[in-house]
Amino acid sequence: MHPPSATDTRRPPGDDVHVLRPTGEIDIETAPVLRASLTAAVQRHHEVCCDLSGVTFCCAAGVRVLLQAAHAAARAGHHLHVCGAHGVTARVLHITGTDDVLYGSASAMNKSCP
Repeated sequence: MHPPSATDTRRPPGDDVHVLRPTGEIDIETAPVLRASLTAAVQRHHEVCCDLSGVTFCCAAGVRVLLQAAHAAARAGHHLHVCGAHGVTARVLHITGTDDVLYGSASAMNKSCP
């Protein structure tokens, strides 16, 4: 298993949204990699999108990282939202009730970030 490629960030020219695209599984072993990338992103950018379309699994450790990053962004006056979750990852976010906090809107769940 490979850690999520949280360093794979893309920002289209002229776009104010910083996009982070982790891939693979987010679990107890790989969550710290995502935490480091998200923490850096929300400190540096006003708007951060974490596109989970390449994530095949996300456990409670991953959910915790996403929520911590969203709260860190809010404390800095910034915003983190999540999009593109599917399958087990979307189900975990829904069951834990974090989808409302992280998606920003119900329609963002199945969409990809810019």
